Amino acid sequence: MTDEILKKEREILHYCIVLGQKEPLVAEYWMLVYNTVRKTYKIHGFSYDEDCLNSRRNEVFIQLFKNDCRKLRQYKEELGKGLAAWIKLIAIQTVQNSFRATIRISKIPIVPIDDINLSNNQEDDENKMAVIEALKRLDSSDKLIIKLFYYKGLTLDDIAIIMKKKKGTIATQKTRAIKKLKKIIQNN
Repeated sequence: MTDEILKKEREILHYCIVLGQKEPLVAEYWMLVYNTVRKTYKIHGFSYDEDCLNSRRNEVFIQLFKNDCRKLRQYKEELGKGLAAWIKLIAIQTVQNSFRATIRISKIPIVPIDDINLSNNQEDDENKMAVIEALKRLDSSDKLIIKLFYYKGLTLDDIAIIMKKKKGTIATQKTRAIKKLKKIIQNN
C-alpha cells in the first residue's frame, strides 16, 4: 500500500472518529460497500433488488458509525490490509448477519391464520374474520410485528433484531398495533 493511500485513509479516519465528520468516509467507500453487498448476495445465492442492496449498504454504514465508530476504531493499520479491506469485511459480516436472521425466520413454521384461535370461544368465526379484515388495514410495520409475534411465535427480542429496532420500541409498537386493531374492529 502506498504512502499516499495510507495518508488518505488516516485523514478519513481522523475526520470520522475525531471530528465526527462521516461524509468523507461515506463518499470514499459508498460504491465499495454497495459492490461488496451485491457480491455477497450473489455468492450466497440470495435474491435481491435495488432497494435491498441500498438498505444493506446503509446498514453497513450504521454498523461502522454506531457506538462512537467502534468498528472503525478497531481497525489496525499495522496489519497491512488497508481500511478498504476492513470496511469490506464489515460489509460482508453485516450482510451475512441479515441472512442468518432471514434463515432463522424461515425455519419457523407458518401457522395458517384459520388455525389460530383468536378468542376463548372456538366457534367464534365472526371474530376471526373481523381480525383478518382489521389486519389488512394496518400499516406494513404494525402488520409485520403482529404476524411475527402472534402467528410465528417470535419473541420481542427476535422481532427487534429482524426489524433493526430496540426491544422497547417493538413492544410499544406492538401495543399500539393491538389498540389500532381493536379500534378498527369496534368501528366496523
